Amino acid sequence: MKNRKFYYIAIAPFVLGIIFGSFFDLEINKALYAPNNAFGLGFAAFGPWIGYGFLVLLCGFFHRFAIKEKNIWLKIGFFLLSAAGLVVSVKLSADKVTSINGFNCPDWTWLWIIIVAILFIPLFILGDRYGKKTDDKAILWIMVILAGFMLIELVPIAQILKNVMRRPRYRVVAEELFNNNVIFMDWWKPYKKYATLKEQFAEGYPSFSEQFKSFPSGHASVAALLIFGLPYLTFIEPKLKGKENLLFGIGLGFTILMAFSRMTVGAHYLSDVSFGAFLMVICCIAANEIILKYFIKDKEKVAEEPQKEESKTAEE
Repeated sequence: MKNRKFYYIAIAPFVLGIIFGSFFDLEINKALYAPNNAFGLGFAAFGPWIGYGFLVLLCGFFHRFAIKEKNIWLKIGFFLLSAAGLVVSVKLSADKVTSINGFNCPDWTWLWIIIVAILFIPLFILGDRYGKKTDDKAILWIMVILAGFMLIELVPIAQILKNVMRRPRYRVVAEELFNNNVIFMDWWKPYKKYATLKEQFAEGYPSFSEQFKSFPSGHASVAALLIFGLPYLTFIEPKLKGKENLLFGIGLGFTILMAFSRMTVGAHYLSDVSFGAFLMVICCIAANEIILKYFIKDKEKVAEEPQKEESKTAEE
């Protein structure tokens, strides 16, 4: 996005959420907690599909460029990127459904993988068609950079933080799942009792470790990739030209809804969802700055040069 004022609009609600949550996390979750509400469970299970679906669309786009590419190493690279992105997106989307209540149901995993794959394949084909219509290789690299920064936040950054901080989810605190051994913990303090609790309770609780991955929120991160991801669809779909602001607003609104839903089911605190979204926004801004510097501005200069030459000729 060329208008940098949207950086502040995207960052502001999540910075405020981190600050406000630092003081009132527990009180907010006590007021919102309704573990079996349909809104929260629905968003928990199916909300991330929209974000992962966006990545699948890009995978189809990369697949078509892999077919077009003449350099054998780039061809292999784009094929691997496309296939890996599709597999990861399908698997993670299925996992969100099978762990809807915080505990995995492995018996249903393959069924949901098949269902998600069937639903995502049309998006992959659509992305492939967009790639077929696009001859501008700069657009490919724009999408690669954007997808790369998104995946960096979703996988290494978020997962490392989750496994280092081991913050107990609110539902663990509220429902006393581990015999009063768990207490509320602020987001900036690693939970030091995790190893001891794991020795005592891991065998009796399916997906024990998932109950201690509150900070930051992965769901909010996946939703937040749409804030900048949707406006970039204007590069591959001409009908969306001029609707960047609307797409940005849809992405931001969806992220806020996702964040709210995660608090209602006790999966995360306000600081968790705010920090998860904030990290994704920062990564997207970094990607956007690289794109602006090395691709969009250069393309604009190239487009302006013929116009300047025409105006000079007219003046003469």
